[in-house]
Amino acid sequence: MRIVPLDSFPADGHAIVSGEDARHFLRALRVRVGELWIAQDRAGRRRRARVAAAGKTEVELELLEELDPFPRKAVPLWLATAAPKGKLLSQLVRGCTEAGCDRLLPTRFARSVRELEERAEERLRRCMHEAVKQCGLPETQTIAAPTDALDLPAPPEVERVLFVAEVAARPWIELARELPRERPWLLVIGPEGGFDAKEVRALGDPPSHRASLGPQVLRLETAAVVATAIAGQVLWTAR
Repeated sequence: MRIVPLDSFPADGHAIVSGEDARHFLRALRVRVGELWIAQDRAGRRRRARVAAAGKTEVELELLEELDPFPRKAVPLWLATAAPKGKLLSQLVRGCTEAGCDRLLPTRFARSVRELEERAEERLRRCMHEAVKQCGLPETQTIAAPTDALDLPAPPEVERVLFVAEVAARPWIELARELPRERPWLLVIGPEGGFDAKEVRALGDPPSHRASLGPQVLRLETAAVVATAIAGQVLWTAR
C-alpha cells in the first residue's frame, strides 16, 4: 500500500497534498479517488487514508483509523563521513538514509580530498527527502554543520565506532550485535586515503571501538552504506 508523507494529521480528519508530492502522485502514480493509502506524519505515526479527491495540482485525503506506527530503532544511528569525490556524495546520502541513518555529520579529516561547501547542504536535504519518500521512513533525519574529525561527539555521549582496514579489527556484524544500546551509535567513515595516526588513536581507542567491513577494499560511499545498513538492521530488530 502506498505511503504518503504528511507534516501532521489535521484535526478535521482531512489532509491536502500539494506541490511536488502531489505532482508525483498524480502524474507518476496516477492515483484515483477511492484508493486506500497509508498516511504517515514526520514522527512515524500512521493512519489509513482514502483518496477523497484528485485535482490537477492537489490530492485530498480522508484520514481513517490509526495504524501501528513505523518501527523505531533501539537507539538513533549517526554517521560521520568524509565527502567522496564528484557527485558521489548525493549517492552516499541517499543510500545511507534508506539504510537507516538518522543524523549525518559531514566531517573533515587530515586526508580529506574534498571540502563540503555550505551551499551543498540544501541539495543533501533534498536527497534525504527523496530517500525518505522512496522508503516510507518518518522524516526525522538531520544534517549537522561540517566539523573536524577530532571534534566529533565522543563517549559517553555516543557509542563511537571507527571503521579501519586492520586485521585485528572486529568484523562489524559481530561487534554490532554486542554494542550497548543505551545511546546513539556514531559510525565514522574516513576519506579515500584513510585516517592518519592521530585520528586513529583519538577516534578509535577505548572507550571507542574499531571495526572492519571485511578484507576487500571498499569505496568510501560503499563503506558508508554497508556500515549503516548493518547497524540499521541490528537496531531495528533489537527493539
